[in-house]
Parts: sequence; C-alpha cells; structure tokens
Amino acid sequence: MPGSIRIEKIVSRRLSRILMVILALLVLAFSLTPRPASFLGALSAYDKLGHFIAYAALGFFAVCAVDRRGLLSFAVTVAGCTAFGGLIEIVQPFVGRKRDLGDFLINLAGAAIGASIAALLSRHGRSREKRGAPGA
Repeated sequence: MPGSIRIEKIVSRRLSRILMVILALLVLAFSLTPRPASFLGALSAYDKLGHFIAYAALGFFAVCAVDRRGLLSFAVTVAGCTAFGGLIEIVQPFVGRKRDLGDFLINLAGAAIGASIAALLSRHGRSREKRGAPGA
C-alpha cells in the first residue's frame, strides 16, 4: 500500500523507551498527587478519557520499546501496563485519592488499544519488507 506507515521510521526503540519512562513517571505523579474533588471542575467529566489516552500512549510506546514481537510479548506488555495502573489504584487511598475500578478498567482498555495500534503498525511494516513491496 503506497504511503503506508512504518512505525520504526516514526519512533526508534530508544526514543520509545525514553517516552515510555517519561509517560510512566507523569502518570505516576498525576495519579498520586492529592487533589480536592473540585480541582477538575467541569473537566471531571473527561477524567476517564484522560486515563484512556494516557494508558493508550503508554501501551503504544511500551510495545515500540520491546525488542521482541509476538503474542506473548504483546500480552506481557499489556499486562505490565495494566499492573502498573492497578498498583497505582491500590496506593491512591494512602495519598488521599479514591480507588476506582472504573479507572482500572479504562487503563486496561487504553493500554490494550495503544499496544494493538503499535503492534499492527509494526507488523504491517515488517510484512511489506518480507514481500519486497515497493516503498518498504
């Protein structure tokens, strides 16, 4: 397919690792910072969307950062992102935040979608190279 995206041309493994760590630290900082319920105000309706986007980005860069491909590697990467979100939810009550199963499930969905997009983009680029497709 002309003009197809090769993920390796967009973001290297090294850059993916750096971005993954930065995102994980940002998620950790925002998730464990005590804040009053009124802090978000009207934006509180978009809280779940924020969780989804953050974990989709984390899942995306986690898959890009992994040296190995395949279903097991993909599953371990998504499980790792999900466990990270789960641990944060467990710790939140100790810093004045609420534990929320909905946040955990949204985090899981975001990580799975972001990781899937990265895996599909990577797989598509590799399959074009193997076929010797033009532009690969």
